[in-house]
Amino acid sequence: MSVTFYLGTGGDDRDLNVSNANFRAIMRLLDVGLDDPDDDADPLAGSFTGATLDALETSVAFVLDSLAALPMLDDEIAGEETIGTGGARLVACGRRAGYFTDRLTRLRALIARARAAKEPLRYA
Repeated sequence: MSVTFYLGTGGDDRDLNVSNANFRAIMRLLDVGLDDPDDDADPLAGSFTGATLDALETSVAFVLDSLAALPMLDDEIAGEETIGTGGARLVACGRRAGYFTDRLTRLRALIARARAAKEPLRYA
């Protein structure tokens, strides 16, 4: 299963899709609490607006700065990598080096789009 961050109704190539486990890891890095700590459960859908979007933006900036200062925090976790049709990448039981930096940079771009569009940043 996976979680997608999106604006509006989604379906944009700028949406950000991550596995459930990586969603939880990103939320932990950002110090965003989750209602269900069970890593195997599907996360509840939600959105970031107003003050929660401000807090998320601040957290993303802080964590990106920290990863730049301490790149070993974003090192590879060995796993089995498969490239599927259309270029989709699957890393089973691992995480490629730079994954968090990449995903948080894309999340920052989504936050900026949400602000410009005056829309909530949703996830489901």
